[in-house]
Amino acid sequence: MHVDRLRRHAAGHADGEAIHRRCNAVVALSAWFDVVAEGPTIVRTAEELEVLLDQVADLEGPTIVELFVDGDLGRAVLDVGLHGAHGILYYAGGEHRDGTLSKAVDRVDVAPVLYYYMNNDREFPADAEVSVALVRAAAHQYMETGGDRPTAVDWQPRSGN
Repeated sequence: MHVDRLRRHAAGHADGEAIHRRCNAVVALSAWFDVVAEGPTIVRTAEELEVLLDQVADLEGPTIVELFVDGDLGRAVLDVGLHGAHGILYYAGGEHRDGTLSKAVDRVDVAPVLYYYMNNDREFPADAEVSVALVRAAAHQYMETGGDRPTAVDWQPRSGN
């Protein structure tokens, strides 16, 4: 979704005035999730990020949006998966080039969970699912820090690392 569509969505959002800033945006992010879009959606403010996350959460099924620092795609990537009250995070960048996954401290499920990125499934360990509030906070921290690994969640190595 392009920025002008994001702004129209925010204007019509049920909580339009209540969307609050969780951070002071330091960097713009390139967001990839829309399989039919000609390019990324660029988000420049915390409000635009929140609207984007709402848009992804409203999609059918567990969906991933990939976030990159706009103009520096090699710096880091944060995959943000949203599905109801839960979500997943995958971060690769800096000293974590092999990738790390969010880690729930209270999950006992053993069956892997599937999330979808541009109609392709990705499997994650069940204990990678954390609360959606933590997932959203991590996305805002990623934006605020210019692509650093968020500290809002615990992390675990990606399988096979």
